[in-house]
Amino acid sequence: MEGYIKLHRKLLENPLCNRLDYLGLWAHLLLRANHKEAELMSDIGIIKLKPGQFITSRDKLGKELSANPSKIERMLKRLEIGQQIKQEANSRFRIITIVNWNKYQQTEQLPNSRTDNKRTAGEQLANTNNNDKNDKNDKKELATKVADPINQLIELFKPINPSYKQFYANTTQRNCLARILKELGQDELREAIKVLPQTNSMPFAPVITTPYELEKKIGALKAFIQKEGNRINTNRVVII
Repeated sequence: MEGYIKLHRKLLENPLCNRLDYLGLWAHLLLRANHKEAELMSDIGIIKLKPGQFITSRDKLGKELSANPSKIERMLKRLEIGQQIKQEANSRFRIITIVNWNKYQQTEQLPNSRTDNKRTAGEQLANTNNNDKNDKNDKKELATKVADPINQLIELFKPINPSYKQFYANTTQRNCLARILKELGQDELREAIKVLPQTNSMPFAPVITTPYELEKKIGALKAFIQKEGNRINTNRVVII
């Protein structure tokens, strides 16, 4: 959670926000909203969020604001009727959208001075040298990743989890893969990861999107593949 939000003075014209409880809830919703597009993994798949949206529930908001969830529900409904928010709810969570988010929260572009717009030749040369150095470091880092068997396995999570790059520096996730690798071997583990995009979308299959979940649910995955192997489109599933 970084950055800041804006409170427009037009808020004073809204009779709801003259009440402290509604004003507090409204400020909290603004603070919780995403300021840019985001993708989140859930047990029903990937959820794409736009700026001004976030996932929550009335119980979660109740805990965050130390308020009764029923009261939170009523207040959200009033804000929705007042066209300040929109809600998409199901039995697990709800997506709240701040109406006119871009209109009131977009970053103002201030005019730059002539000095800001004009760079000297020396600055350009320094930036070029820095870019060359960064390119070399990136290539070196990429070569290191390719050579590491754990990194190779992490790369297989790319179609499964949009945030897979975080696993590279996550000791817990790396250790999970190392233990499974020792138990199953490279080929068998690779096949187990490759089959996840299919099994994650199948009814009654264990949902696995991280190495930690894979280690925890590897037994359930084996059992599911053994039971539903004829429905899984793969040439070789060796973890049965």
